[in-house]
Amino acid sequence: MKQTYELISKKVKVSNKGQITIPKKIRKTMNIEEDDVFIIRNTIEGDVVLKRKETEDPIGEALAMLKTFPKFDWRKAYEEIHRERVESDRIRQKRLERY
Repeated sequence: MKQTYELISKKVKVSNKGQITIPKKIRKTMNIEEDDVFIIRNTIEGDVVLKRKETEDPIGEALAMLKTFPKFDWRKAYEEIHRERVESDRIRQKRLERY
């Protein structure tokens, strides 16, 4: 199902650093977040087009993102789960002994 968007037209001004701010309503409608990448190009009619960058290698980008996450210690996680299970079993056993 194709997603539809509200068409919004806003006037923006170029700062002295050559920057523009995408209006909040457009950012919200188009799900634009910090660090999103866009391609900007000019047209022969004299317009400027801002287009969301299509990822060239989505799997590679996902793997690169995963590399930035802290290392996961499976052994430590297993030991913690095991300790919690032993403690839970011990508590359950004590409750059963009361009856």
